[in-house]
Amino acid sequence: MFSGIYLLCVFLAVGASLVLNFELPSAMGIIIVIAAMAPVVQKFVGDHRRVPTLGERTTLSSGIGVAVIILNLGLAAVFFYVAKVFFGGANPFAYFQELLDMAARDGFSAPVVLAGLAAISFLSWLAAFFYVPFGARAALKRLSAS
Repeated sequence: MFSGIYLLCVFLAVGASLVLNFELPSAMGIIIVIAAMAPVVQKFVGDHRRVPTLGERTTLSSGIGVAVIILNLGLAAVFFYVAKVFFGGANPFAYFQELLDMAARDGFSAPVVLAGLAAISFLSWLAAFFYVPFGARAALKRLSAS
């Protein structure tokens, strides 16, 4: 559920920015993570009728952090594949090497790129870890009110 909503939010945000010709704010990634997590947290609360424990929050947040990296790498791979197919080029599987080459041209080494990916994953983990109790309490209030 998280992956589908995450991808939908990414496509909507990027599509809106292209159509309306504006740059996405830097916090959009965290906003998208929280928007995609909301239904997951609501489902948990609906199933268990309680706020997740610390261990459950940690597990959920870790899964979200890993999922965000995998989904972003997958989106980048699709982007490079589509760009190569429509604008020329033969080997879409050289995507990772292309990313590293592009980063090297801009002065970033492979460890710096990997550290950036780790930072994105950690920020997603933090957002998920701290959002879960707030979202769960709000969902619990809505459940008890109905």
